[in-house]
Amino acid sequence: ERVLHRLVHPFLPSIIGALPLKGVAPRLASAALEALGELAQVSRTSLTPWVHQLIPHILETMQDQSSASKQRTSLRTLGHIAGGTGYVISPYLDYPQLLPQAADVLPG
Repeated sequence: ERVLHRLVHPFLPSIIGALPLKGVAPRLASAALEALGELAQVSRTSLTPWVHQLIPHILETMQDQSSASKQRTSLRTLGHIAGGTGYVISPYLDYPQLLPQAADVLPG
């Protein structure tokens, strides 16, 4: 995992910039979110500078009622980002709508 981190780190800004997170077909958006989640697991705290840029896109996707799969993927991605960067408690303070949105996505 360390080797992978060292390999990905120099390309992190380019990879994040290339991810189609908005205004694309649902399947492409889900694939981009899955890739972001995997990237978060590899890059860990190196992703921290982009967290506040990425979270609004993830929350917007989580609100999208057209695709339950996309909603679950966004929630899973958020979990990977939180676990990788240590941004665990602060999202609930920074984005008060997060908890109700996450609760809506989780099966009852």
